Amino acid sequence: MAKAEQIMKLSEVLLSAERLLWQLELFLPADRRWTEDTQGALLDTEDEEDPDNPEFAKAHSLVCTLGMSQVQEIISNARQQELNADIGKLLRAFLFYYENDAFIDFDNP
Repeated sequence: MAKAEQIMKLSEVLLSAERLLWQLELFLPADRRWTEDTQGALLDTEDEEDPDNPEFAKAHSLVCTLGMSQVQEIISNARQQELNADIGKLLRAFLFYYENDAFIDFDNP
């Protein structure tokens, strides 16, 4: 499980989504050129004065992307379509959802 204010790779988040706390928020670099090696953070923003822009995120130039519960739903949907979805497919599913606010359909490129 991720510790508070811990930097981790996006691939680690996606591959372990089911085991992470649903109330965390995923913060990634503002440039949005995210890959599986992108460094981000899972933060509990409940007690933050500015939950969309907490101090840790500002210090590391990170922006709030999605809540962990949404990431868990994305991964669940991807694995329902393809049980053994690899990190490439999970990343595609995450990026598609982030950009379109919809789940990817792997059968419809």
